[in-house]
Amino acid sequence: MKPSGQNEENEEENKSMGIDPYCEFELETFKALLDDRVILYNDVVNKSIIERVVLPLTSLANKNNTPIKLLINSPGGSVEDGQMVVDAIISSPAPVITIALGQAMSAAFDIFLAGDKRIVYPNTILMMHSGSSRFEIQTLPQINQEADLHHRYFERWSTWYASRTSIDKKKWLEMLSTGLNYYFFPEEALKSGITHEIIQPVIKPVIKKKFRL
Repeated sequence: MKPSGQNEENEEENKSMGIDPYCEFELETFKALLDDRVILYNDVVNKSIIERVVLPLTSLANKNNTPIKLLINSPGGSVEDGQMVVDAIISSPAPVITIALGQAMSAAFDIFLAGDKRIVYPNTILMMHSGSSRFEIQTLPQINQEADLHHRYFERWSTWYASRTSIDKKKWLEMLSTGLNYYFFPEEALKSGITHEIIQPVIKPVIKKKFRL
């Protein structure tokens, strides 16, 4: 048994040396998955996604055409950074299977929708919305310009969503124009063509043996 306080001292020493055991574990997991052509993204969508998804995906796609799996658990984030991943997926010569774990919302919804095959788990939640913007201190012409940009985005997104699902462009445009969040449980996502498959729970035999901790 370690003396009292030693664990805390070790943690402080690791921090001072720039060592984060959890991040080290994440890196090892990321590398191991890459060997199987699997990329895991478990974070908000931000500029780091180019190093963590776009570059690895492009590298794997350039090696051969074996399918690549992209595992996503994200509440969303930057629209522009998310679109980088969308572009990487749709321009990949190798098929990309997007698998949503837990959640794929906002910008992560777009990433999920870009997959050549899309899979969710039984309790995955998907969410699409029009996003948000802060105008802060701007002139009225600048605000109007930003509003026009959003309308142009809505036009592009509704066309894109309609091309990937069984929901038509008019309906997508209506949803985007409300400014509300639209949530899809797996069954709803499957019915509307947002996902192609729901991973089914495995029925396992009852364990009758008593265990002691």
